[in-house]
Amino acid sequence: MNGAFSIIIYDKMRQKIFCASDRFGTIPLFYYLRGATLFISDIFFSIVEQLKKISIDHDSVRELILSGYVGGSRNIVSSICEVPQATIIQFDLLNNTSIAKKETRYWRLSYVSHSSQSESKLIDAFIEIMNEVFKRFSSALNSKNWRLLVMLSGGMDSRLLLTFLLRHNYHNLSTLSYGTINDRDVAIAKKVAQHLCVEHIENLVKDHGFFNREFIKKYVYIMGETTRFTCGIGLQYSLLNHSLEMDCFIPGHSFDAATGSQLTPEIFALSTKEDVYALIFQTHFTSLGEKSILCLFGKDAVTEQVMKKRDEFEVDSSDLIGSFERWNFENRQRRLILREKRTYARKANWILPFYDYQLVDFFAGVLYPMKYRQKLYVNAFIKDDRFNKVFSLPYKKGTLKRIEKLSLAEKYIIHKPGTMMSRLYGKYYGARRKLGKLCTRYEYDFSGPIPIEYWWYNTQGFKEKICNILHEFQHDDQFYNKSYLDYLLFSEKMPSKFIHEGIPSLLTLNFMCQLMRKQTS
Repeated sequence: MNGAFSIIIYDKMRQKIFCASDRFGTIPLFYYLRGATLFISDIFFSIVEQLKKISIDHDSVRELILSGYVGGSRNIVSSICEVPQATIIQFDLLNNTSIAKKETRYWRLSYVSHSSQSESKLIDAFIEIMNEVFKRFSSALNSKNWRLLVMLSGGMDSRLLLTFLLRHNYHNLSTLSYGTINDRDVAIAKKVAQHLCVEHIENLVKDHGFFNREFIKKYVYIMGETTRFTCGIGLQYSLLNHSLEMDCFIPGHSFDAATGSQLTPEIFALSTKEDVYALIFQTHFTSLGEKSILCLFGKDAVTEQVMKKRDEFEVDSSDLIGSFERWNFENRQRRLILREKRTYARKANWILPFYDYQLVDFFAGVLYPMKYRQKLYVNAFIKDDRFNKVFSLPYKKGTLKRIEKLSLAEKYIIHKPGTMMSRLYGKYYGARRKLGKLCTRYEYDFSGPIPIEYWWYNTQGFKEKICNILHEFQHDDQFYNKSYLDYLLFSEKMPSKFIHEGIPSLLTLNFMCQLMRKQTS
């Protein structure tokens, strides 16, 4: 499938063990190494069960609560590591007193562009690669006669995936969407499925009854060592409510990371390594500036956390924009987006056509003017007679339109990134975006698979239920200021992001500690 794998090889003759992961770390592989003791498994708790004592990594706990996942190769247990993406680790077993480890990185995502082809030629090349990829996938799937379940949203990626599967004569499939009654995503997904004459399953979240201790505990066990349990929760809820018959899941998201969705004016303003680090924290740790978060952990602890994360990631001074994109792939994409595939794996196989090496390598070579605002990606299909009907259907954020000429300011910042003008325009864009958020009338979030914020403020008993669960657990370690958390839980000043990500992360931490105590005892 040109993509997802993890490998363990035991060379008995040379007394060596080799572990390897694919380019994006789609299938996690964990290991514990102390002296002459080595445990390796793709199941985190299989290693935990072998340990008599474990210690919690406070830095990872803070990061989990601040962002909803732990970046890099660490997790909340300090002695267990994960094989990084695109890496081969060699363990030498010849020494009886210690095991030597050698780590080799065999590939690194780079966005240093080379292609200078015209838009029309790039579009032709892109569509040709898409056809090659889906021809290969469809042929492999047909040989197995697998029943597919395509995760359909209101966006472009999932309808593109579905369209190409049908074009290559794979019809043994259904589609699934999930969300609340008022979720525009669900309504649009239904229209797309109807337009393409595909069987569609619509799963609506009507109340929070399912959101209980057993549900939380089950999914914390699957992914809680690095990621909040609500990752992929829409499918988790769907599996509870439907007898879904399938052999393989195909999620339709995540291609936007390769096609240029993050290329905003703020990125083209980057001129130093420090700028890159600042934008990473601003983008992926948006709670950091909140006064309540600083009070919860202490300002010094948060500052220390930021500095440690900075030291973990190396920015390439010759490719500042590419470094920002690479950080996203190696951290958020791997530890948050791809982690939900572990939920899928409990039920059936899964494949990721949009993580195919051909596609990723192609977009890595596309010049920034053709990737800015996903210009190449959008224009390749919006005016194509073979696709325009399905792509003319509504989108969650409006109607998809062909991207014509860029403004003079946009042209300037793309061709001359890091200059004073680029920095000024980037600041203007960022300020305008923040002002737009401030001026927009605030509404509780009704959308998505679990509208936690709406339940928190509008559904009787939900806040009390969650608070009671949080208060059940007692930690020996002081991960955060418990008194301040008690105040924050019943405060109207709690940040919206903390309700969506911080609360699920706290629940994840509590249940993980409970599970680990049980396993090690």
